Amino acid sequence: MFLFSFLLSLQRSAPLALSRTFVSGNILTTFTTEIKLRCVGFDKKLEEQLISVLYSQRGYMHKINVIEGDQDVHQIFNTSVELITLNLNKNPEGNKELIQQHFNNNKAILAIYIVKQENCAERNSRLFATGNGWVALSFCKDEIVYENSKIAYLIIDSVKRVLTDLFDHPLSFRPLNSITEKEAQNVIIYHKSPPDANIIRDVQNYFASYRGANVSHLTYEIKSLEVICGVCEDSICVRDWLVRTPEYHLAREVDVLPVFVLPATCPANFLYGDNEVAFVSENSLQDLQKALIHSFFGFDILGEATPFTEMIIRRNSVVYPFLDLVQNFTHVINNVREVLGLGLEITDQYTINQLERYFQDFRSNQSAATSQALQGKNVLEYYNKSKDAADSAWLIWNMLSDHIGTKRVCAGNKINLYRDNFFLFRPFSYMIISIASSIAIFAFAFTKMRPKAVINILSTPPSIL
Repeated sequence: MFLFSFLLSLQRSAPLALSRTFVSGNILTTFTTEIKLRCVGFDKKLEEQLISVLYSQRGYMHKINVIEGDQDVHQIFNTSVELITLNLNKNPEGNKELIQQHFNNNKAILAIYIVKQENCAERNSRLFATGNGWVALSFCKDEIVYENSKIAYLIIDSVKRVLTDLFDHPLSFRPLNSITEKEAQNVIIYHKSPPDANIIRDVQNYFASYRGANVSHLTYEIKSLEVICGVCEDSICVRDWLVRTPEYHLAREVDVLPVFVLPATCPANFLYGDNEVAFVSENSLQDLQKALIHSFFGFDILGEATPFTEMIIRRNSVVYPFLDLVQNFTHVINNVREVLGLGLEITDQYTINQLERYFQDFRSNQSAATSQALQGKNVLEYYNKSKDAADSAWLIWNMLSDHIGTKRVCAGNKINLYRDNFFLFRPFSYMIISIASSIAIFAFAFTKMRPKAVINILSTPPSIL
């Protein structure tokens, strides 16, 4: 009977059916960029070699980390090869116009033109032209040898270098510019004396185009700044001091980014910006916009902004909002996998199917959003759908956890949802205790409850007992 009950409990605790995607699938925030590799002046043999090399690149040509030190959030580049014909000439400016015209007639998220030239004046730098959504690389005719695939590897390597230069700007903090921030970011600039009005106006006009940022300034003398510049040797030290000032705390209490203009006694290289504070030396006030750019977008924009810069800004604005959803959903997935892995009868197949459907919806909308962000399209719709899927999964998990926390499945055994590792509360301990108790009861029955002993006890007069 005991063995039958034990086997029956094992039969009832058979794990529910889980799809392979739900069991082994990971949710990673991946920004996929489709690249058109357009070869000008080459023949079919190069196209075949390039396709062969790309096929060996594990499904994508290049990968760049989006967050510094985080391998789970990255931008990958998928590439297709095209052979095109353009009547190029020796005039670089004329060739640039021809390529731009071709790109306008054949739009792509990003196009890289590989141009075969008769003579190359500069071999160290292959990048000879850039435009709105495209770049052009040059290869000399005497470099191209079709007897082997070296030229294909050389082209792919050059393309990877260009992509790294354009997009390798990893985030070290959460930028202020975000798709989830509906209200304009207020910025207040503290300075001792009235700054150059032209600089302030340029900064105000620049950031007004992003989320309608409101940049104001306040003439206010902060005497402690003189001391800070006297004791600090780098920008990190200055930041550590500034976050202790009353002005910083007053600004953060009302969700305002404080920007400090340090006195002229501070070195000009005291320049810094993150999502909590920014500062610049009075000697380099023209770099004020650069510090705020780093606070808003999470990376430095060197020189004039390009279409690729705008693409990075759009990419960075969706990274952390989706990363929050990914972490929440991953928590649900890990808990469900762990509980179902115990083989406990805590829910039905219909509920598990619901979780898997939310899982698929989340991954689908997340993939669409990260792709649309790089194209400059509105991603809020996809974000809201992803958030709805994550919230629905959390709701199911909360109901399951309440159910698990109260349900007893074996001799008073509470499922260990709350990470209580005390050995007496483990299912195996309950089974051992149950077996030991059964043996003790049978031993007592055989030694103390034999028929002859019972008759002797019953026949003994009460006075003797």
